[in-house]
Amino acid sequence: MSSRHRLSNPYLVQPFTALALLLAFSLGACGETKSDDPSLENSSEIPSPSTPDGASAPDPALEFVDSSGWKELIVTSDYAEIKFDPSGHWTISRNNCWVAGYGALSLQEWNSLARPLNQLLRPETGRLTDELCFPEGEGTKALSGTVELMPANGPKVTVLSQRYPSEICTLWNERSAAISLRKALDQILPRAFAEDCTLPGQ
Repeated sequence: MSSRHRLSNPYLVQPFTALALLLAFSLGACGETKSDDPSLENSSEIPSPSTPDGASAPDPALEFVDSSGWKELIVTSDYAEIKFDPSGHWTISRNNCWVAGYGALSLQEWNSLARPLNQLLRPETGRLTDELCFPEGEGTKALSGTVELMPANGPKVTVLSQRYPSEICTLWNERSAAISLRKALDQILPRAFAEDCTLPGQ
């Protein structure tokens, strides 16, 4: 019998074919396991926060905080007057070079001012009859004067004021917001004083 006849013999081909099919099925079963729960697929990927409509939720740190009920913040510190408007721009009557200057806050700086100011002006915050005081900040250009607010309607009001030798006081019944405002100004004021000013030796 020729080799051609032997290969075409169905009794010789069938065992090898069955073994090959069994091996292929086993490899396929071991190489791919799939959960019946679709939520477990791609479990290594951390889903991003989303809104109910499926869109990605905005990062709160990148959201602009609108001014609520006020139109200007006036800070008197180190013999200078610094004014901030609701667009995040500021002017200073004299900087470290003893000349007037201006600039703009970063989004983070603006939000650090707007949040505590909005909180202080909420109707439920209320006013105190006796001042609430806490330690003043550190640094050569930290807040060392008064912080006044020009409401959208009504006269100018004092938010913070320095009390010698080393305290900042407020009549607003919201200690945490007052301290947050002082800390924000302690970070912002040095930059305002240094903006567009290069002193000899710097």
